[in-house]
Amino acid sequence: SLIIDEFITTVLNSLQDKTFESFTLKGPPAPRKKRRSGNNKSSTETEDADANLEREKEALRGKYKTILGRLVFLQDRKRRKKKKGGDDTADTVESGSLYLQVTIKYHLATDIAQNWKIGTLNENDITALDV
Repeated sequence: SLIIDEFITTVLNSLQDKTFESFTLKGPPAPRKKRRSGNNKSSTETEDADANLEREKEALRGKYKTILGRLVFLQDRKRRKKKKGGDDTADTVESGSLYLQVTIKYHLATDIAQNWKIGTLNENDITALDV
């Protein structure tokens, strides 16, 4: 669809221009239980309202609630090298990669998070970043 393609293009351009901070997309809100004033309503009306609310909630099951995106820096795993004489030391140079982390939250379903790699950075590059 045209709207999704335009959104992805905008995100990619902001990543290239180093102006990206984060994004939030919101879906339809979940229906809420309305306050009832006093005891004016009968129990059958209250039960009908509750059943209707549950049907509305069930209709939203699996639909997007919120989509969040942000930049995260994930460090590479440190590898230990055994030196002669049994001395274990870790490499002091830390490197990692920059990822676009997207979290998708669904109504009445399990949330999903995924990372997309943007680039690889060294220790010198990390100090230059203001992320």
